[in-house]
Amino acid sequence: MRKRKEFCRILHVGKAVAIITLRDLTRCNDDL
Repeated sequence: MRKRKEFCRILHVGKAVAIITLRDLTRCNDDL
């Protein structure tokens, strides 16, 4: 159970990082 909770937390952080990265990529595309 505890391992699953940690896995969910990692997934949540990964999702946030992916969203931020995508946002930065779209911003770079707008600059071009």
